[in-house]
Amino acid sequence: MKAEKTRVGSILESATISKLKAIAVLPLLLALVSCATTGDEAQSAKVDWYSMTAVSVPLEGQVAEICRDSLGYEYPETQIVYRQGVSSRAWEIATRGKHGLILSRFEVGGGSIISSEVLKSREQRGRQVKSQRFLKQFSGVSLSGEGGLSRRIDSITGATESSRAVTDGAGLALRLDKALAQSLDSMEQD
Repeated sequence: MKAEKTRVGSILESATISKLKAIAVLPLLLALVSCATTGDEAQSAKVDWYSMTAVSVPLEGQVAEICRDSLGYEYPETQIVYRQGVSSRAWEIATRGKHGLILSRFEVGGGSIISSEVLKSREQRGRQVKSQRFLKQFSGVSLSGEGGLSRRIDSITGATESSRAVTDGAGLALRLDKALAQSLDSMEQD
């Protein structure tokens, strides 16, 4: 652990101020420090997202436009939260279900969904959206050339609105992650 923290420290020392973009780099550096492991531990250890620094993105400008275009309605919250990991981001997305908001988390890395989870839901018939049987369909899904999902997600019988809400949240997470990645790339080029 000490050697890994020393390596992270040397990365910090060699970085120049112009390369440090607070909103983009700080969560990543925090993730590097908190995910540091010794050589004996597996490098692909499961990420504890709650230990990561949450970044709140205000719902304005391009973010609001992406939400409106993806969902077909105004986003139900005033901000969107993501948590930065070493090689992925976890987006916490609220969408409208039949009986209230459904809060889902989608871990996105390399342009595709790595994992998904429903954090909160008040759905009565749509409780199955929390099941791994439904959620595992999202693994590996990315955006298609037309801007939709790269493959069809099967809805749960009797819970079409709940299924669609989670599926819409997955699309929104992918679009937001793509926009953030493009924004970070353009900041690096400056």
